[in-house]
Amino acid sequence: MNQDQLAIFDNPAFGVRSLSTAINIVPNKDSIWNSMGLFKSEFLYGTNFSIEYKNGVINLVPSAVRGAPGAKNRTGKRHIRSFEIPHFPIEDGLLADAIQNKRKFGSDDQLEVVEEIVNERLDTMADKLDVTREWLRNGAVHGLIQDADGSTMFDLFTEFGVTEEVFDFDFSGSPNIEKTAAEIKRYYRKIKKGETVTGVVVLGSVGFMDKVMQDAETREAYRFFNNAQGKNPNRDSMRDNFTHYGLTFVEYDGTVDYYNPLTDTTTTYDYLADGEARIIPLGTKQVFTENFAPADYMETVNTKAQERYAKQEPMRFGKGIDMEAQMNVLPMVSRPEFLVKAK
Repeated sequence: MNQDQLAIFDNPAFGVRSLSTAINIVPNKDSIWNSMGLFKSEFLYGTNFSIEYKNGVINLVPSAVRGAPGAKNRTGKRHIRSFEIPHFPIEDGLLADAIQNKRKFGSDDQLEVVEEIVNERLDTMADKLDVTREWLRNGAVHGLIQDADGSTMFDLFTEFGVTEEVFDFDFSGSPNIEKTAAEIKRYYRKIKKGETVTGVVVLGSVGFMDKVMQDAETREAYRFFNNAQGKNPNRDSMRDNFTHYGLTFVEYDGTVDYYNPLTDTTTTYDYLADGEARIIPLGTKQVFTENFAPADYMETVNTKAQERYAKQEPMRFGKGIDMEAQMNVLPMVSRPEFLVKAK
């Protein structure tokens, strides 16, 4: 790649702003958390954030004679938790051979063809960042955010001093499912304390959903309900989305691979352990957030964060262009008592 070819990368189309805009145009693919609208995005100006909350004490106010002193108000203690947003970079390169002897059809200008090649690389890097983002979100919903190698980054239950709530589903008969469903809804009514819960999703593994589908009374109840919609549980699958006793059951069998270049091995992670399910409260206001920090570039210091960034610089001896994409994000559950497991 000669200097004339390298000069094309001095064009504003390949600056940090333009490349970051291009990589952010790429849609986040196949995300169950996007479809639920669970996480609220927070775009910060720094690399850390704090959560401040009070354990409010709510109690009945006793009556008193007019003019007499009232009951003393009791306030909860303030608690602050601070978190550093982790950094996720990925690198690629564009060698001279990628654009050698190539031009846009009907044009002598290489800008468009180089933009196409760069955007292809950005698409690939964006896909890998989005898979990582999904893995982090999944960890947050489990209360255990892990790095790609499986090491723990944040244990939310430990951070907030909360014990994970677990509900057992008994599939020996429909009344038992009704009992557990009622317990789950009562639990959220008890703990929400000013939050809102508009619905509850049971995100089930294959093994868990197999048990749900095999429950005779459940199938009988939905035989009539689904017939009105042209469906029949003996004929059509209900695993994608169906509501029973106020809970919406959804099967999720997602997996993700991590390749370790040091050991040349690939590890496959299941988003849900078989036989288990996660209980997801919908419609909350501040429980689930995704906190983004600016990139570690001079151009982005103290600027409002974006979801993804991209930048390029020349390789040594003018052999091509090095490219980097990065994401700086930490999904957070500010009230881990909302994280419930079912088995």
